[in-house]
Amino acid sequence: MPSTVHEQRHISAVSPALVHSRWPRYMKQSSAHFLPTPQAKYLASPHFSFVAPTASGKRRLVSPVACDVPRVGGERVEIGDPIICRDEASNAWWRATVKEVRGEQILVHYMGCDDAWDTWMDASSPDIARVEASEADRAAFQQDDMEAGLDDMELLEKYRRQQWEANSRWQLNVFAQGQLGSWEGVCTPYAAEVSPSGGVEMLPQPSAPCSSHAAVEKNNAVECSETGHDARLALNMQLTPSSFDREKGCMTVGTAYTMSRRLDAEAAGGLLIEVGLREKAQRVRCKFLYLPDDESRGSGPAQMLRLEKLAVVRENVVGTAAPAASPPGGGLYDPPPGDRTNYFSLYCEDGLTLVFPTTCATDAAGFISVDWTAGAMRYQADRKFHQLDGSLASLELTEISAADAETYLPDFNTGQ
Repeated sequence: MPSTVHEQRHISAVSPALVHSRWPRYMKQSSAHFLPTPQAKYLASPHFSFVAPTASGKRRLVSPVACDVPRVGGERVEIGDPIICRDEASNAWWRATVKEVRGEQILVHYMGCDDAWDTWMDASSPDIARVEASEADRAAFQQDDMEAGLDDMELLEKYRRQQWEANSRWQLNVFAQGQLGSWEGVCTPYAAEVSPSGGVEMLPQPSAPCSSHAAVEKNNAVECSETGHDARLALNMQLTPSSFDREKGCMTVGTAYTMSRRLDAEAAGGLLIEVGLREKAQRVRCKFLYLPDDESRGSGPAQMLRLEKLAVVRENVVGTAAPAASPPGGGLYDPPPGDRTNYFSLYCEDGLTLVFPTTCATDAAGFISVDWTAGAMRYQADRKFHQLDGSLASLELTEISAADAETYLPDFNTGQ
């Protein structure tokens, strides 16, 4: 696989802002584990004696040699000394103290954790390091200012919440870097109509010029506005860090993003979803307007939503030339797995392919995918959801050179 092929998956990624600023020398963040993994063989019996064979072949209990003293980094350590330890499973460094000593071994107690996590380790292990005196009075890795009385799960939950808050601030910054400015282009709407055979047809409507603008306001929020098409399709909104939340359906990865807006007041439970991709000075935004099916309106929480309208917005930065026309898209590069009943594939001009549900229950999982070939690059953004209520499960972005996409097939779903 050439180096030009790579995949970005937002949920598993940790932003640079999440690296612990107080311990840059020691911390290596991992999103897979948040607590050190205990060693079961020591948890079952944390205290044991050394056994040595006698001349008769029998075994006798002996005590550690008195001159064997634990040394970390060549320096002697005693009970109560602060240290840091690397958890092999998560590759994260944790603050700890020396709880007991036994010859050249020490009993490690992870700060902020229950005694059940205590582990005997060789003091000479490369996974143990001493702590500078100026750092010794600080709290555990999870949090610098923990309230007294919180148990491990409460500490863990608070740490996760703070991680997400930091990640939300980072996402707002990523969105601003990729989408700020004034844009102009053309909006092409499509109406979803039921065909005589009972299927769904996407009928293109007349295109119209449109424009959009995104700027940072005094309160560091990003103000987004747009004109030139159906008001129900407009996402005129102010984005703050709290906007980038899975429950609110807003997320960004690289130069891709997705947003949603519930239309309860205007459309009795309708939903607007947008997926956008940028390549240099050009951008494509795809809008999906879902309304409750007439037959299921008011029938309960698990209503059916049907696609009412779709719009493809092709834009370029104001003052730059619009790109030349290119052939229609040819399908998704990396199709998401799952049932595609009631899904529609729309092949649009300028290398664009959209795959989306035309009808979907509000409690059903699914995806909306946008595949776009822009110049030398090809992008695929997948908005995945557990239920069609405006929330999302993940936003995934695949990037590959357009030339390589014709040669190298995706293997992300096979785990290779």
